[in-house]
Amino acid sequence: QARTADEMHEALCGLGVVLAAEATREPGWPAWLAALSKAGRATRLQPQALWVAAERLALVQRVYPGAATEPALAALPDAGLDDAAEQPIAALLRMRLSGLGPVSARQLCEDFAVAFSTVRAGLLAQQAEGYAMVLAENADLDDEDRTWCERRLLARKHRYSREARRKTARPLPPA
Repeated sequence: QARTADEMHEALCGLGVVLAAEATREPGWPAWLAALSKAGRATRLQPQALWVAAERLALVQRVYPGAATEPALAALPDAGLDDAAEQPIAALLRMRLSGLGPVSARQLCEDFAVAFSTVRAGLLAQQAEGYAMVLAENADLDDEDRTWCERRLLARKHRYSREARRKTARPLPPA
């Protein structure tokens, strides 16, 4: 949860993009994004309505070639994202999954305004690397309805729920 413009910039860099709808729901975000935009540290991709940090603009433009930025902003060189040249959507999905929690492939398609085949390819690349997992309870659903999650985030949620269950269990007294 961002509390300042600098934290908003960190969130943009970490998540890859922030949806305009997400930004309007959170208090303070529109003002911080406007300040970052004015300072040349962020821009809004049109017509996708995605906020992007200047450091991630080159990657995002590989997913949306020819998309306009508002305000106009020159892309900075990608730092450490050279391996994403083959599948930029996979790198962008990696960033988004790190902050979203469980999310369906259908929702990712809607968020990114890209075809399901594009999102599917990115998710399968993340799964092959061991980064993303399909939740077991919906593995038999259609591909678009499957819920995906970053592996470490899912493990952390599992650990928290296991610890909570252990706290409620009480040992029996000896007989």
